Amino acid sequence: MTRPSDLAPRSKTFDSKTGLLDSILLTRNNVIFHSDKSMSITLFGIKNDTNRSGFKIRIPKSDSVKCCPVDTLRIYLEKTSDLKVEGNPVFLTLTRPYRPIKSDTIAKILTDSINTVGLAGQGFTAKCFRPTAANAAVKMACNPDTAMHIGRWKSRDVFYDHYVHPMAPKAYTNQILQFEGLDYDNIEHEDNV
Repeated sequence: MTRPSDLAPRSKTFDSKTGLLDSILLTRNNVIFHSDKSMSITLFGIKNDTNRSGFKIRIPKSDSVKCCPVDTLRIYLEKTSDLKVEGNPVFLTLTRPYRPIKSDTIAKILTDSINTVGLAGQGFTAKCFRPTAANAAVKMACNPDTAMHIGRWKSRDVFYDHYVHPMAPKAYTNQILQFEGLDYDNIEHEDNV
């Protein structure tokens, strides 16, 4: 539920000693793994962090071994621990010289994922992941407060009005369409004509 710019902030800080602007990075020091198998990540330089004090999110371990964000990040950090990059960033480019990735690169990775699973050209973009994650969390009975905190939504109204959308069960949709005299499973779509 994070934005690409949360993981690779575009923000800069001014170094008064050198007079230079420095990039804000999500560093390995910003990630803490807890004994309860959850992890905390402190994000700096992100949207809505106006006083630049950082925003800490705690991510619980998933019951799904195949897609647990905690285990995935732990393994990634172990596999990349030998790569020494200035600033000790979490996410690195895949080719030498290794360097911190940018938010545009994260968006491209998300877009490539959409294409890889066969959804290219169907209106999905990197920006779809945030609302889709919010909907999935609520549908899986995740505590809405936890989902709101991870996604850093300011209020329940914004979360529910703009990100979480009700979905009718397929059986209900089928029932409505059959009532209208339509056979949902045999509807011809423009792309099938």
